[in-house]
Amino acid sequence: MPMMPFALLLLSAEPLPLENLSWMVGDWSCVGPESDGDRSMVQEYWIMGKHGMIGAGRTARGATRTLEFMRIEPAGKDQPVTLLASPNGAVPVRFALVEEGERQVVFENREHDYPQRISYSRDGNAMVATISLADGSNATSWRYGRQQDAGLSECR
Repeated sequence: MPMMPFALLLLSAEPLPLENLSWMVGDWSCVGPESDGDRSMVQEYWIMGKHGMIGAGRTARGATRTLEFMRIEPAGKDQPVTLLASPNGAVPVRFALVEEGERQVVFENREHDYPQRISYSRDGNAMVATISLADGSNATSWRYGRQQDAGLSECR
């Protein structure tokens, strides 16, 4: 199957029903717990386009850096909304939308090793991202504050 340039794909796609996810848009950050005298800085960015959302995540601790690219788009015509996550340049993994509320969204891929579930929710002015197995076990969460707010929130 020939590859379609990304810009052409964005122009040709039908608009997505992602208005309910507009609360995710922005620059989010938190600082992790101290380890070996160093603290991690975790940042996540989301923008809303006419035909989908694009996100990036970055974690830095000393010289160690990780980077993840994400996008939220339909899997196909009349298909559920899908989160595609690509940590450190890996092949994107698809997570299907399984739950959406006014201030929460949950994606799952039960065939993936870990994570199998990725959720985002709003808690006041904070955004909480959680990864886990499909049953909710082995969960890790990050509690982000908006970057423009004074001070950095703790990730936990």
